[in-house]
Amino acid sequence: MAPAVDVSGHDQLRTEATLLRSRVLAIRRVVRHLPGLSDAGVVDAITRIRPLINHLAAHGRAEEHIIYPYAERFGGTGLTLLRDDHTRLEELASAITAWTWAPTMDRAKLALSLTVFCDLAEAHLDREADRCLEVIHAHSSARTERYLHGEVEIETFETEGQ
Repeated sequence: MAPAVDVSGHDQLRTEATLLRSRVLAIRRVVRHLPGLSDAGVVDAITRIRPLINHLAAHGRAEEHIIYPYAERFGGTGLTLLRDDHTRLEELASAITAWTWAPTMDRAKLALSLTVFCDLAEAHLDREADRCLEVIHAHSSARTERYLHGEVEIETFETEGQ
């Protein structure tokens, strides 16, 4: 679990990105332990991290509707690539979810899907910081960032798991 972070200041969106990174790290920890787990242990581990995976995937779509249009107004670039990342993350999340419903699939394939998901999520967060969050931070007030953050969180939780 990530430590509590103060998100009341001007850097609320960057703080959220840090929290998303902590979710990726939690997924990576599970991947490292998969080889030593029993079949039931793997199912349990994946069931526990599935909400993290679903949250990361849902968060991307919320960003597309709320954060990216705002960033584009101020010159944010490369957002098509970020949208493509979201599509791929959703596809991987679906494949991982499918595994939990059919756990007889190859464990190595599951580990690879989880690793690719984590690699893509980390690279995406780096690109997003450069191409989107920096632009927003440079052109918005703390109040605007809090509003954008709140709207993303609402949409994420409304669509998560759909």
